[in-house]
Amino acid sequence: MAVLRLLSGLSRPPRLRCCLLAQASATRLPEAPLCALPSRHEPPQRARRPLSTVSAERLVRAAPRSLQPYLRLMRLDKPIGTWLLYLPCTWSIGLAAEPGCLPSWYTLLLFGTGAVLMRGAGCTINDMWDQDYDKKVTRTAGRPLAAGKISTFQSLVFLGGQLSLALCVLLCLNYYSIALGAALTLSGGELIPL
Repeated sequence: MAVLRLLSGLSRPPRLRCCLLAQASATRLPEAPLCALPSRHEPPQRARRPLSTVSAERLVRAAPRSLQPYLRLMRLDKPIGTWLLYLPCTWSIGLAAEPGCLPSWYTLLLFGTGAVLMRGAGCTINDMWDQDYDKKVTRTAGRPLAAGKISTFQSLVFLGGQLSLALCVLLCLNYYSIALGAALTLSGGELIPL
């Protein structure tokens, strides 16, 4: 009740406060047990998502079976790493836009594609290097390389494809960005003082 009083006092003008408190005290919610366990005869109820909700895991499951190991290898079903790579790019592109103008959709699309490809390439090379360890760890034993769903050669070809597409994205940028990308690649990805 105290929370309801506090919320009603913050969101409504003072004249309506007494009406809301009177309504809140007049209506009582049915009491429910603190821990309601389902009986043995009732199947557990699953929380249903709205139809408009699209998850990355659903998109990977909807892909053809032959593509699913590759999509899981690049961790497309777990997009948080891609978002962590893409959002600083988006923020920087937004700050670099002309004052009062929206950022270029073309640049946002290039950086989004590059974030997906480079994060996928990083996950692929990580799984290639750690496939022997991944087999021994419960959390990573289901990864495509560790589970034997694709071979090391197939993952190497897939890595080459990702890096080639990422190079195409880089070549769509201006000359300064291309030179900076080449310098970072040659230095092993470490920032070098310019």
